[in-house]
Amino acid sequence: MRSLFAGAAAIWFAYNALSFLPVPFVILNDAQHGGIDGDAGAVAVTWAARAICGGLVLVSLALVEWDVIAKLIKSAPSSSGPS
Repeated sequence: MRSLFAGAAAIWFAYNALSFLPVPFVILNDAQHGGIDGDAGAVAVTWAARAICGGLVLVSLALVEWDVIAKLIKSAPSSSGPS
């Protein structure tokens, strides 16, 4: 159960790390360095939130029980193509 919650948290934090944009304070602008345009403070908060969420992705993935998942993958029947 812990792995399910940790996996869900990793997905949630990854989504936020990739898409966090506090509109209307900042907007996407491809011509701007970093791709975000707006008040300097709001842009700094945006990148800080993205960095924190990126770190929380790693923490969440560390909580997943990878040995249990590896055993499930190894025990799954494999489908081999025609030989």
